[in-house]
Amino acid sequence: AYPEAEFFLRAQSSTRVQESVASQQFDLGFAETPEKSELYSAKDFQLMTVIALREDHPLSSLPVLTAEDLDGVPFATHLPDHHLTRKLKATFDSAGFQLKIPFYLQNAASQHALVESGQAVGFMSLLSVWIYKQLNQNQTGKQVVFRPFSPQINQTVSLITPVHRSLSQICQQFTYDFEVSITDIISKTAQEFHVNAFEFN
Repeated sequence: AYPEAEFFLRAQSSTRVQESVASQQFDLGFAETPEKSELYSAKDFQLMTVIALREDHPLSSLPVLTAEDLDGVPFATHLPDHHLTRKLKATFDSAGFQLKIPFYLQNAASQHALVESGQAVGFMSLLSVWIYKQLNQNQTGKQVVFRPFSPQINQTVSLITPVHRSLSQICQQFTYDFEVSITDIISKTAQEFHVNAFEFN
């Protein structure tokens, strides 16, 4: 729509994204669980998380998976200090079952190959489900399927904009379109699981 516009994208950790937007260096950031700040405003999205399994995995026949189902099953998930990994571990500990994690990874996309190979099950949010399906919609071979985890563990992702940096009209439009797209992606992906799987404020 705006062929003369210039777009600069930098991929960083969520902490660095927060710092970059807070220091007014960027017009828009997308990050996990940002801390409250007077230097930026945040639009939050609450995402459900799911278990990723190869389609021929014995547990793929279950509609919902629990810590008991996954007792001692090898996991590929986020790094040990990631909030989702901590929540998952706390859930297993409180239920009295073993969370076995041989693969700690930087991001959810890194889990895909391990899940496809059958070495582990994965743990990720709806956005990661959508990304996997976009990348693999025309692929053949063993595919990954996704099952809700109970009790539900949610992930917060936020669209953040600087408070003290005036956004151009084209940036305001892009920010609006980005929010609409994320909402649409989450809503459509959630329909697969027959639950109200997202909220935003």
